[in-house]
Amino acid sequence: MNPGRTRIQRRERAAGSRTDRVELPPADLGPSSALNQTLTLLREVLVSHDSSVVPLDARQADFVQVLSCILDPLLQMCTVSASNLGTADMATYMVNCLYVMKTTLALFEFTDKRLEMLQFQIDAHLDTLINEQASYVLTRAGLSQIYSCLQQHKPEQVRSGNDTSVNPLMSRGGHTYY
Repeated sequence: MNPGRTRIQRRERAAGSRTDRVELPPADLGPSSALNQTLTLLREVLVSHDSSVVPLDARQADFVQVLSCILDPLLQMCTVSASNLGTADMATYMVNCLYVMKTTLALFEFTDKRLEMLQFQIDAHLDTLINEQASYVLTRAGLSQIYSCLQQHKPEQVRSGNDTSVNPLMSRGGHTYY
């Protein structure tokens, strides 16, 4: 039996058991200690395997398998951990977790597909966070109703600058404001 393969399998089992215990996200919404520990373990596995004398095609197949065995449960762990958070906090926590995963993988070859997938997820969570923050700011500034009214009208409906039915901001007491 290949001692390198046995070591990888042993580390994969250890990483899998770590993801069985789901922690609540830390108060600062940073990555959990379980995520950081598992990514440290993943880094050790990938460094060890990267420096081995295994042929390139076998190494690539091993990387794909190791990444599936470790990253998929980690992603699930983060998602479950974030499930009880509010939308903005959940998006923040997920961006932080996904970013740490991405920076860990960026150091190694054969991770391009995973890096692309992680970036796609980061972008989706950033969009959610941006929308939540914009909504919060509009609400706090008292502009959410006005913004809603403006979004309901199509640009072709706004033809006359003096049409107060389209834009309630345009007219106040007989005076037109711009």
